[in-house]
Amino acid sequence: MSGSVCPLPLLGYIPLTIVQVIGNSSDPTAATTKQFAEFWGELAFRFRSNPKVMFGIQNEPHDMPTQLVLENDQAAIDAIRSVGAKQLILAPGNGWTGGHSFTQVTGSGDLPSSDFMNKLKDPLHNTAIDIHEA
Repeated sequence: MSGSVCPLPLLGYIPLTIVQVIGNSSDPTAATTKQFAEFWGELAFRFRSNPKVMFGIQNEPHDMPTQLVLENDQAAIDAIRSVGAKQLILAPGNGWTGGHSFTQVTGSGDLPSSDFMNKLKDPLHNTAIDIHEA
């Protein structure tokens, strides 16, 4: 389709279905936030010149500290911008990225996404909050 834009989302949840949470420093088998950023930097580098691509950082993170969601989102944004990619970035909140849970405590007392997502910094001001609702 002419004029269409394709999001490149990272699927598999942040906690992954194998119960690893990206950035969980107490789990030696989990990817680190730094490794997550390196992944996004490499992917963004490959697509940085394609205006029909946007970057979806993560699909529906849940059951993890919302501060860690923010740290992972920011690391990905920084990595994407560091390679010269200027496309739109979709940053998820916690609690399945749900509109229904955006202002609520979720999981095991995980603070609301609304308390954190305003702290994201994008030097190009081209990041949107990714919210899903059925």
